[in-house]
Amino acid sequence: FSIGDWGGHDDNAPTTASEVANGHGMQVAAEVLGRPEFVMLVGDNFYTHGIDGDVHSTRFQDTFENVFNGDALQCPFYAVAGNHDHFGNVTAQMAYSQISTRWRFPKLWYTFSETTQARDGATFTTQVVYIDTVVLAGLSYVAEDGRVVAGAPHPLHNARLRAEQLAWLEATLAASTADYLWV
Repeated sequence: FSIGDWGGHDDNAPTTASEVANGHGMQVAAEVLGRPEFVMLVGDNFYTHGIDGDVHSTRFQDTFENVFNGDALQCPFYAVAGNHDHFGNVTAQMAYSQISTRWRFPKLWYTFSETTQARDGATFTTQVVYIDTVVLAGLSYVAEDGRVVAGAPHPLHNARLRAEQLAWLEATLAASTADYLWV
């Protein structure tokens, strides 16, 4: 499974009706189709301004653990930060990987591979390459007048980190032997 832009609203409303419905729908789909090998969380994990505070923020329980809690969803959830996450403490999201049995977010950009067995017995490998677009291009957001502002300054948007991530990305893609490669 893959979901993005899923993370509640804010500390006063850590879940939304559509997020809860999504968690329920994922559970129902998993009961019919089978438990997913993993779930990709592709950013904006915590609206509207990411995690305020640290790894002990109640948002992890309220917005993630208590919503995606069905038996069929007890699998790894691989996370990457979106622009809304970068308005808060992304380091807390990475640190939460040390607390949760399902939450995986080791670095701002990383790769993981999963080998899956198909119903016919064949196996295949999927490699997912997560990049951090805020590091690459800066923050984007909608200004009060409705304009989309791209590339707004962010402490992580600097030439050194950008170059480091792009070099890593090129090397990672060149080295991949996966049957399916997703960036």
